[in-house]
This record gives sequence, structure tokens and C-alpha cells, in this order.
Amino acid sequence: MARLQPLVGLALIGLIAYSLSTNRRAIRLRTIVWGFGLQLAFALIVLKTAVGQRTLATVKGGSIISLHFNHPGTIAAVPGILDGLRARFARYGRAMAPVNEKQADLIEGAVMLPNPLGSA
Repeated sequence: MARLQPLVGLALIGLIAYSLSTNRRAIRLRTIVWGFGLQLAFALIVLKTAVGQRTLATVKGGSIISLHFNHPGTIAAVPGILDGLRARFARYGRAMAPVNEKQADLIEGAVMLPNPLGSA
């Protein structure tokens, strides 16, 4: 039964998305199949290759993996990003959790792009 859980979850998410869609005619099966296929391919690469196994072996619970850790110039942007995050939380009367500082760790040379929608 445990092997079916991911498939059941995937089907459930798909059904929820379909049921909440305001324009179901715009949903293209080809796009959905490609998206799920790419997710499956990336999962197989991570779980079944030596590189993926080495990466998973070094990651601990709570780790955040950065794919852009080797770009120069990012560190200079971190204070501004953190200030922006703290201000956003303050607007909602909340304190920013320390984990957000880890997520905002950027490497020297990166350019911060403003995102008024607040999503990644």
C-alpha cells in the first residue's frame, strides 16, 4: 500500500486542481503528461544515479539545497533580501522565522529581483 501513496497523492492533487480550474478547456493533456514525465525523470536521476545517491547521502533533515552556490557576487545582496523579507513579515504583524535567513543565503554576484507576488 505504501507504494501506491505517491500515485494516490498525485491523482488527488490533479483532481483538486482540475476541480478548482476556472477554464478546464485550456488544460492540455500533453502539457500535463510532459510535466509529470519530467518530474519522474528527475526523480529517477536523483534516486537511481551515483551522483544523486551521493547528494542524498550528504543532505540532512532541514537542509536546503542551492543550485546556484557557485555564482560570485550574491553575498552582497543578502542584507537587502533579508531586510525585504523582514519588512514583508512585519506588514502582516509577524516575525520572520530564522529558517528564512537560510533560504535567503545568496552567493556573491547574484542580482536580487523583486517579486511583488511573494512566490518563488
